[in-house]
Amino acid sequence: MSTNFFFKKFTIEDFRVFRSISFDKIKRINIISGINGSGKSSLIETMFLSIDLNNPTCLVRPFQWRGIPLSGDDLKILFPSDSMKGKVSAKTLSGDYFIDLSYGPPARDMIMSASRNLDPTARNAYSQLSAPNAEGVSILAKKGNIAAEPSRWFMSQNGDNINATGIGLDNQIGVAGVYLSQFAPLPPREMAEYVSKLMKQGQKGKIIEYMKMLSPGVKDLAVFQDGQVAQTYVALGDDKFTPLALMGGGFKALAEMVVSVMVSRNGIVFIDELDSALHFSVIPKLWGVLAEIANLENVQIFAITHSRETIASAATGIKDSGKSSDFQYVRIDDMDTHHRCVHYNIDEIQDAIELHVEVR
Repeated sequence: MSTNFFFKKFTIEDFRVFRSISFDKIKRINIISGINGSGKSSLIETMFLSIDLNNPTCLVRPFQWRGIPLSGDDLKILFPSDSMKGKVSAKTLSGDYFIDLSYGPPARDMIMSASRNLDPTARNAYSQLSAPNAEGVSILAKKGNIAAEPSRWFMSQNGDNINATGIGLDNQIGVAGVYLSQFAPLPPREMAEYVSKLMKQGQKGKIIEYMKMLSPGVKDLAVFQDGQVAQTYVALGDDKFTPLALMGGGFKALAEMVVSVMVSRNGIVFIDELDSALHFSVIPKLWGVLAEIANLENVQIFAITHSRETIASAATGIKDSGKSSDFQYVRIDDMDTHHRCVHYNIDEIQDAIELHVEVR
């Protein structure tokens, strides 16, 4: 089994819905389930946050994806503890990584940092930071034994607007990640960028080959410019090109997953409940293809599902691809005082399904 994927262990304390959770024994392909409200999305969103800290909207992107408006002191909901302090830590391929988060007033040097920059955005941030009783979320991220200055953000809220100022943002964790969900599909422009990149690398034929395995009618793939926007087009049996954005939800989801894993060499792809648009017959083939690409490109995958059928079919497809040792299924249990990760390998999943044992 190849073990050069990025995340080895991930721990959260007093952040999002978690008092504490330790996700260890992480593998290359991790399918995650659990009852509603158990924290599945919160877990992978926090993992994505940990590699997205160079983005000033990193804290609120999950709310933006879902169209949830934020106002007032809503950022407090990120902390389940009255202390308004949380911790995230990770063991990774490049070493240990630690993130401290807290809600309260900004540190003095964060205000000074904003005041030194006089462009309009910074002036707005400075006015928010220096306002009486200003409060927000402070983030401090540091790599384990590295003497470099920690990366720091302070994020405050003014109505619907999030203001952020940062220090030492060059010292990031340094791995690429793609987040896919029913709430956050790839914009056509971004999908076109991924496809263009792969085509420039001579991988157009490989994309079509994978897509044919999943949808035999695929004949060709192209990126065309529509006005100011580039879009991905697919030619099916009639040789006519159709915008991917106008094709069925299942086909579009398949294309996004395949291309995202192909383009994320040495990185991570997060997939949040995209299986609802897929016919059951394609799921084993899809996961066989994703397992093959993930191993070839050294990509780590975290995917959420509620479907027992998806869990069983993914296990079958990955086993048939010869990548069983890369896979695990993880169920998240809410134990009141903490959350627990329960791990299953492929054989345990298939035995449980055969014996009609509930594993979700």
